Amino acid sequence: TDFGGRYAAAFTNTTVARSSLKSGYYMVPYAVGDSFANKIADGVSYELVFCTYYDPLTYTDGLKQTKPFASTEAGGIGVCLKANSGVIQLETHVGGGWKSPASDVVPVPNRYYHVIGVWDKAAGVSTIYVDGEYKASVNAAGDFKFMNTNVDKRWFGIGADPGSDDTGQISFYGEVVIARLYDAPMSAAEVAALYRQLNK
Repeated sequence: TDFGGRYAAAFTNTTVARSSLKSGYYMVPYAVGDSFANKIADGVSYELVFCTYYDPLTYTDGLKQTKPFASTEAGGIGVCLKANSGVIQLETHVGGGWKSPASDVVPVPNRYYHVIGVWDKAAGVSTIYVDGEYKASVNAAGDFKFMNTNVDKRWFGIGADPGSDDTGQISFYGEVVIARLYDAPMSAAEVAALYRQLNK
């Protein structure tokens, strides 16, 4: 798949799930209270196109979580490859805790996946779709909690998750082609249409 001639960011450090990283990932900074953050807090859709360079179960014995695109230090939103199972999972911290619908998809190395995560604040639901197909929903009522920070710096990481000390953690080994946030919840029909458009 060429995804319309887009470039891919390749994260090639073979030691996955590293912490205290000062480089090797992209940062998208934001501040609580700015217009970007306010739009997330009111309900959000998250889009990710990625591939791994490894089998999540055999490469790390399934024990290590990795995050290709996230802002989830004790709060926030992002997608991970879940520890112990390797499945693609959405994580959203709302209503005082993590609400984490998990797919049944364990990534195959070098195969691209299209992931949409939706947190619908009005409906109180968090949902994950993979390759245009609905996978799971969980109840997710309440207010959004942004990531914790000890140094008053918040950001979305592409290739790693931000830590509270402003370094990267839970690093990813693979490619990220698309990493986007949308300021409103998507419907299932909109998710399917986006996937079809991507694969024209």
